Amino acid sequence: MNIILFHQEIIKGTKIYNKFKHVYASKFIFDVDDVPTGIGLAVNYTTKTQFLFRINKGVLKTSDTEGVNKIIPKKGRAIPFENMVFIGDGATDIPCFSLLKDQGGCAIAVYKPKTPKAKRKVQNLVAQRVDAIVPANYEQDSPLDKIIKAKIDEISARTEFEKVCTNPQ
Repeated sequence: MNIILFHQEIIKGTKIYNKFKHVYASKFIFDVDDVPTGIGLAVNYTTKTQFLFRINKGVLKTSDTEGVNKIIPKKGRAIPFENMVFIGDGATDIPCFSLLKDQGGCAIAVYKPKTPKAKRKVQNLVAQRVDAIVPANYEQDSPLDKIIKAKIDEISARTEFEKVCTNPQ
């Protein structure tokens, strides 16, 4: 299940949009000429955290307030927090950083590359709440790329290990 938190109009304009099952994102309001006229949905720290719980519980429709608040045992959840990676860059990401780090997921803080002031700001703000602080460089073989790929390998290995342990042949 691929789900992303982003800005909806930006992600819709990419080649990979159709690869996602669901997109949680800020949204614009458009007029009849497709010109943005206002903000339809602003994603803040509360909604980001809610979206992580929606993904975790498999309750993707934002109108389903009952489902997202339902108590679901950890083993019965759609996407365990430990199988999630959250990338953020500021104060509104702190609750998500803390949630994922506490639940065994991967919390990564990014900052504008080659900007020591931005790096220090992020370090001071979130150092104890994240697994890594790296430049916001999404290119292949960047530190961020290596961390995400290593986490995917870890999740895959753990999932296979759990399968083998619960179904020994």
